[in-house]
Amino acid sequence: MKQIKSIDHKLCQSDRNRRVLAIVGDTQVGLWVVRSLARNGLEVHAIVNTIHGQSAHSRYSTSAWLLDNNPSLPEFADEILQLADQLNVGSIMPVSEGFHNGLISIRDRLDLANIHLFSPSREIFDKATDKDYVHQLCLELNIPVAKGMCLDELMEKGPESTLTYPLVLRTRKQNVRSGKVPLKAAYARNLQELLNWHRQFESFADNVLVQEYHPGAEEHVQILMHDGEMFMTGDYIGEHHMPLAGGVTVQRISCHHQEVIDDTVKILKALNWQGIAGVQFHFDPETGRYIFL
Repeated sequence: MKQIKSIDHKLCQSDRNRRVLAIVGDTQVGLWVVRSLARNGLEVHAIVNTIHGQSAHSRYSTSAWLLDNNPSLPEFADEILQLADQLNVGSIMPVSEGFHNGLISIRDRLDLANIHLFSPSREIFDKATDKDYVHQLCLELNIPVAKGMCLDELMEKGPESTLTYPLVLRTRKQNVRSGKVPLKAAYARNLQELLNWHRQFESFADNVLVQEYHPGAEEHVQILMHDGEMFMTGDYIGEHHMPLAGGVTVQRISCHHQEVIDDTVKILKALNWQGIAGVQFHFDPETGRYIFL
């Protein structure tokens, strides 16, 4: 690991329970997290992706670090535990799905070190990251969601008339070893284009979710949940991404749509989610209508 911001002793807390290792990456969302935690009296040590990470240069971060190993590597566990012990933190708070997944896998070691993890259980995480499962949950909660189903089911029912074109194809579960859609989203304007995608995805069609397209902008809602209650929230419109076909949001527009936030909290409460979650919707500014992505 590498330290890229020296410890600011003016921000240090005597109580170990008020020290948190926040794995926030380089983005504006990560900076929101660091700023919000520090403003509420916590000592926040930030893990970023590069030396240019915004949180590494924030007056709210007590220190900043780069890891040598990503959470999918076996060396990650020893590295993160070494850093947590060195900083003597009482908790670890991940933001991204990949770090949630990696840390949940070593939760028993964190418990032995008396370090609280702001992540849900393995069972809840697997449900929350299964787009098909959450799709069905939204229907039960009366939250707007695009009509859809898994690609293998669609092909069995008949792709000619089961859903209305254009269609959007996304990976159903990211944290599995089976095949995944090699794009953030693939689009089919007609039956022929759908059949072309099916030929490419046929071997893992059960891990591809197909939904009817809904117009609008991509709205992201970030929420910190703990014991069934919402403690922090922020939402924004993702205007530009890199790569353009779907990737990291590189330009955001601030927004606040309370009904979208309320439905996000409803989903996370139903899941019994713990920690930070990012939930995406399509929001149509012309009509005010939105759907869960």
